[in-house]
Amino acid sequence: MSKSTIIELAEQGLSTLNLVNDNKPSGDYHVVLKEPIILEKGDEISVKSVFVDTIAKNSTRQITVPSTSADGKTCTIKASFGYYVKDWGSSNEENISSKVFSLYGIGAHETPSGETYILNRPIDDAPTNAQKILSLTFTYNAKPPPTGLKYPTVTIQIMDASGNYGAQQHIYFYNTSPNWKKYIDLNPDGSGPILLNETTLPAMIADGTAAFFKGSGFGFPITTHKGTPLDQLIKVVPYVDWKTNGPGTVSFLSTFAISVEDFPAGHSLSQFYEQTISFDVEAKSYAASDFAELLSTNFSNPNISGIVPTEEYILTDNPLIKTVRQLQNDSAFISNPVFCSLEGPRAAGGASTFEYTTAKTPADPDTTLNYVLGSSQFAVLYNNDYDKFEIGQIHNSLYSSNAADTTAQPEIRVLIPGGGGTKRYINKNTGIFLTGLEPPGLWYGNSSVMKFNPNILVTPTTKKPSADVSFDIADNLKDKVNITGDELGLDNLLQKTFESATQSFDVAIPFATVAGVNSIISKTNLTLPIMAAQTLSKSNNIDEEKKSGGYFKIEVNMPGINSDIREGDRKNNNIQSIISRFYNQDSYTSGYNEGSIPFVYTSNNPTYLTDFRVRILEPDGTLSTDIGNTNTVFIEVVKAIN
Repeated sequence: MSKSTIIELAEQGLSTLNLVNDNKPSGDYHVVLKEPIILEKGDEISVKSVFVDTIAKNSTRQITVPSTSADGKTCTIKASFGYYVKDWGSSNEENISSKVFSLYGIGAHETPSGETYILNRPIDDAPTNAQKILSLTFTYNAKPPPTGLKYPTVTIQIMDASGNYGAQQHIYFYNTSPNWKKYIDLNPDGSGPILLNETTLPAMIADGTAAFFKGSGFGFPITTHKGTPLDQLIKVVPYVDWKTNGPGTVSFLSTFAISVEDFPAGHSLSQFYEQTISFDVEAKSYAASDFAELLSTNFSNPNISGIVPTEEYILTDNPLIKTVRQLQNDSAFISNPVFCSLEGPRAAGGASTFEYTTAKTPADPDTTLNYVLGSSQFAVLYNNDYDKFEIGQIHNSLYSSNAADTTAQPEIRVLIPGGGGTKRYINKNTGIFLTGLEPPGLWYGNSSVMKFNPNILVTPTTKKPSADVSFDIADNLKDKVNITGDELGLDNLLQKTFESATQSFDVAIPFATVAGVNSIISKTNLTLPIMAAQTLSKSNNIDEEKKSGGYFKIEVNMPGINSDIREGDRKNNNIQSIISRFYNQDSYTSGYNEGSIPFVYTSNNPTYLTDFRVRILEPDGTLSTDIGNTNTVFIEVVKAIN
């Protein structure tokens, strides 16, 4: 015969002391019994059942925002960006021509081209005020690290044509690349030099010898300020450990040399127009969804500077939204804003620019339209289904040009350019692309908080379509990677309503002339977001889950009660149960006595059970960091009755 006693060890029990580990009071606690239980020879003790709080990981994802301030209380959020527009025409194109094009090597402009045009700012007297950096040569003051390790990063800032330093650029060099010696092993001690130019930099990136990280990168030639000493055009920045957001190992960079070239007389030069939004948030823990909402609210604040503009041509002081006339009246623009693209056959070096016909000071604003640029939203979301952050929208949609249409629903347009040719699919009017996000340790990279891919940042490059013209373009913009758009698919080619016998769901939509453009128009209510590269929790990543193992170890420290769990040279004699990680979403991970390790008390001297320390462990023996604080272990004591 036997008698069973059940002991409840609840993390939230009245007699429980929660122990704090790494500021996380979960999965480690101490329970003291009000009435001790006696153990005598022949009594058996085991874990009856376990309930691990894995519901927390599925319901409320927590993230910690790092500090960037000296007092550790705040984090400065910053986003830098450029602007683009789609050449689809305009809502009033039949009545008012909106653009004037300049063409370089492509013969004639297709109307519309469907191309993406990047906003540029003309540089005042380019030959006098600007020059080109043709190459950079780095030399290290020490021998490279042992084989298998990467070179220390080079962290620099480059001065632009206006005399301002741009965002930090971080370059890694890898001596594990099979082509390493082609670029670095030029000195006997392996200290360099490393030559970067229009040829070597793309080659090093292509073969895995170099990579940009924690920054948007750059390409040659680099337009920079003229009249500044060469040694000041490049600023070497101390290396920062972005895991801790603090100082890291000092770069091994010793010296660098710069090769420059002047622009020829009469050269027309423009650079992409970059703007920045910045604001402060508390550096603390947030629910992921709450932090996403906080970012969206601040980014989309229509009065972000606190200054209400009085000019009729300015909609808001938030730089996400600009108007053409606002740019024309901006002191940064010495002439009209220029929009640039590699339109036409890329291999032939074709290119195009346009300027809006909007007058700077129109006599009649109603007939000289002031067009909108940028995005009315900077929507950051937390997708609970995927456990990922996403940037939901940084573009402005197309809407109906039909006065009778009051749906206010975004449109997708399939265009036939003037004169025929390839159909073009247009799923936005205008938008922004990101060139910098700070702090990097919050936004992107494997060790970051939000875990976006570094390719979310775009690096405009300087193109020279003719001997006397150069401008910046971003020809790698792609939905879901670095820009957003409205969802475009086969369904956009089908009629959804019965308009007539010739326009219904089973009849192909005709290309109608809308605003002077042959178009198929359809409605949509979905967007193509930029989704983070990784889940916030390793538990929602299959590969990481496999690495961590498929079970929890349940440690219950009871004086005088020992098990025997061994792994190599490691031993933990307090493991009392092992339970599978199998669970359903929004539920506890439960285990019963099938994973229990029973212990039979064999001493002739009775002992008393008075207190228990419970720890929920990973397979490697470390305290689990992916659980909540409502864990419970039930202990069964079976007394032998003679």
